[in-house]
Amino acid sequence: MNDWKRVAAYAGSYNWRDFADWAIEQVLIAPYATNYSATHDMWNYRAPLVIRDNNGNVIKRYRPLVAVANADSNIITAFPRR
Repeated sequence: MNDWKRVAAYAGSYNWRDFADWAIEQVLIAPYATNYSATHDMWNYRAPLVIRDNNGNVIKRYRPLVAVANADSNIITAFPRR
């Protein structure tokens, strides 16, 4: 939760949960990397997330990881990574 709060603050969002939901959705819509973990029977998805200021300058870059269960496609966890 605190990781998402910190990233949401850079993005100018006051609601970390809405921001996290949006970021997770973006990763799942267009992942740039996926891999299967047989040990945990889950898929890991990653995609770039770039936070820009009002002038379009890059403030921060992240590559969130979203882990999804293979059996039922439920999201297990998601967290921002640099």
